[in-house]
Amino acid sequence: TETETVCDSMSWNNTAYTASGDYTYSHTDANGCTQVDTLHLTLYNTNHTVETETVCDSMSWNGITYTVTGNYTYSHIDANGCTQVDTLHLTVYNTNHTAETETACDSLLWNGTTYTANGDYTYNHTDANGCTHVDTLHLTVNHSSTGIEDITACNSFVWHGTEYTESTNTPIYVYANT
Repeated sequence: TETETVCDSMSWNNTAYTASGDYTYSHTDANGCTQVDTLHLTLYNTNHTVETETVCDSMSWNGITYTVTGNYTYSHIDANGCTQVDTLHLTVYNTNHTAETETACDSLLWNGTTYTANGDYTYNHTDANGCTHVDTLHLTVNHSSTGIEDITACNSFVWHGTEYTESTNTPIYVYANT
């Protein structure tokens, strides 16, 4: 009589066993007598888990942080003393953090908001993969200036390429800084 505790399967007298139970083996011994051997088998099946995950940037699994898409395995001994191998199918989407530097006259419309002052601004949004992106704007705003000139002339006056021959209330000339 033989008593065995094993993981997953056992080969006994050229037969593979994959379930717990009592098994017998009959054979003729060296003296020509029939001998019956008995196997009391306790078999523990290992539990192989498979996990599929999709994450943003990184994931911690069994104490290890993963940052790259791939298939990973983790081997450990279960409560019955059997080696268990777990598998992780991981997809990692990396978030993009963009930064842009802009110079504007008076104001700038950026992601639906109008900015009129110098500063660093952020915009948080979720991409198609469900990951949060933080974009940064480094903004310099140059403000327009106005000037008033009081001019008195006889008959006509040329101002910024335009000739004026009569008094007007407010001729305006708009120019851009280059």
